[in-house]
Amino acid sequence: MTQESSFSDAVLVPERALAYGFTEKGGTYRFEKLLCGGQFCLEVEVPPGGGLFTHTLDVLTQEPYVLHRVEGAKGTFVEQVRAEYLAALQEIAQHCFERSAFRSDCSAALLRYARERYGDEPEYLWQRFPSNAVLRRQDNRRWYAAILTVAAQKLGLPGEGTLEIVDLRMAPEQIAQRVDGAKIFPGWHMNKKNWVTALLDGSVPPEELAALLDESYRLAGKKQRRNTMVNARNKKLGEARSVIREIFEYGNARKREIGEENVYDFSIGNPGVPAPHEVNEEIVRLVGSMPSLRLHGYTSAAGAPEVREAVAQYIHTAFGVPMSAGGVYMTCGAAASLTITLNALCEEGDEFVVVTPCFPEYSVFIESAGGKVVAAAAGSDFHLDMAALDAAVGARTKGVIINSPNNPTGAVYTRKELAALAALLEKKSAQRGEPVFLIADEPYRELTYGAEVPYPMAFYADTIVCYSFSKSLSLAGERIGYIAVSPQCKGATDVFSAVCGAGRALGFVCAPALFQRVVATCLGKSGDVEEYRKNRDLLLNTLTECGFSCIPPEGAFYLFMRSPEPDAAAFCERAKAHELLLVPSDGFGVKGYVRVSYCVERAVIERSIPAFRALAREYGL
Repeated sequence: MTQESSFSDAVLVPERALAYGFTEKGGTYRFEKLLCGGQFCLEVEVPPGGGLFTHTLDVLTQEPYVLHRVEGAKGTFVEQVRAEYLAALQEIAQHCFERSAFRSDCSAALLRYARERYGDEPEYLWQRFPSNAVLRRQDNRRWYAAILTVAAQKLGLPGEGTLEIVDLRMAPEQIAQRVDGAKIFPGWHMNKKNWVTALLDGSVPPEELAALLDESYRLAGKKQRRNTMVNARNKKLGEARSVIREIFEYGNARKREIGEENVYDFSIGNPGVPAPHEVNEEIVRLVGSMPSLRLHGYTSAAGAPEVREAVAQYIHTAFGVPMSAGGVYMTCGAAASLTITLNALCEEGDEFVVVTPCFPEYSVFIESAGGKVVAAAAGSDFHLDMAALDAAVGARTKGVIINSPNNPTGAVYTRKELAALAALLEKKSAQRGEPVFLIADEPYRELTYGAEVPYPMAFYADTIVCYSFSKSLSLAGERIGYIAVSPQCKGATDVFSAVCGAGRALGFVCAPALFQRVVATCLGKSGDVEEYRKNRDLLLNTLTECGFSCIPPEGAFYLFMRSPEPDAAAFCERAKAHELLLVPSDGFGVKGYVRVSYCVERAVIERSIPAFRALAREYGL
């Protein structure tokens, strides 16, 4: 193995390394990651004495690959390997190491303050200057601090040694007043019209440094005029499609190449049982009995009055919650329900807590609404961890999102859990002086295997339910759902008005008119859940017999299986060689698991069994 000199001043943080995916034996920490689509395997080793050693192996030939480390070696392929290699090391450095270069009390306190206040870790960007670090905002990726070492003489100070400094943003009109040439200077290696440099030798008191950092963070959040044709963030989202969709599209391409029967696609949650017969019957009835112009014309923005009334009555009857049509807003499915709700609630600086593992798009929805995502890890059984939630819900928390039955784990939260969660949120709301909203994402409510699914609104007044008919009625492509605002919610009328306003601002004219009326007569119904149960049992038994570890799901149609190697993405790539398409857990907010969707034809599961057995043998299970 070859030692990486850029880690000479870095110290491994064991708990962070293990959480990232390292394994430990005899004081040595090891990690593996596939590069270039699985062509190369990067092996990383951190011995007890410190430092970091790497070994890059050609997976096909099992020969070492070194060209990416040879200075001057060029070519598209070499540069790709080099780029992925360096990116992997940078990520490991950021998530698993702390730099030992900054040892002064001032620098340590400043980094600690940034971590606690903004959740930001220093990034070490330069191989030539491994001790230099930056802090950047998570929303727009702009720097707000650079912590550097610099020769004293560079600042015009006497002496031969080096100093620790921090570069910070400052309003131009303030710079002349603050720069004194003794402890605060014009920005070192920065635009001196907008940056200053402060010494980290104790001459600037900690509270003053913290105030300067806060102001720099604020200034970094200001919008800049960019000379671009399109929104950069949305362009990035479009280019970096969800992992689930990427695997799904790969599967479609693979089916065209080798035949659909030879690909075992467990990637996407596309319902696998027909819609209940009532759906087709109602479509036929409506088309045959209702004038076309009325059937397909606009409804009210919040939905057809008779549909909203039907939904309200169903909620009242089924769950004992006093719901009225005035609290129901028809939507284009669960994604629309969530985005509308988040935009209705979110103001600058608001945080939303998600329970990980969770649906990956939660982060996209929250950040697009202007909020910040705060993760609270579920317990080892994937049920709610009240201690983690207690720690995550703070003064800036506007809402907590729960999803039961859960995607990706299949967990169903119990009455006891919801009662405990309600008590916690009531306490936090009292401390905050305004409600912490409970946002219940419920596309899988009807898909359970005997477990009761308690209604969150019955436990906590400030609840907003986001429902979809995509899974229960197998109508994923029709995009139909609703938002239900609890009538007991504080300021319920204002909240509902904000929901209507957010729907308007986001361009949702109205939910699909035909399917509003279809679902009004199919409330509480579902496709054949027994078919999903049979698929679950067959797949669970198969995987367990192969030696894989899974917690039996209580609802939805996903198995959450522990990866037999720390890098779940690498395991999924290895599974592709057997035409098994699985989704790594990284996108769900946890490491070391894969999601297996069993909403497929049973024949797919049956044909996949030899592939799973072969994959298990490769791992010695």
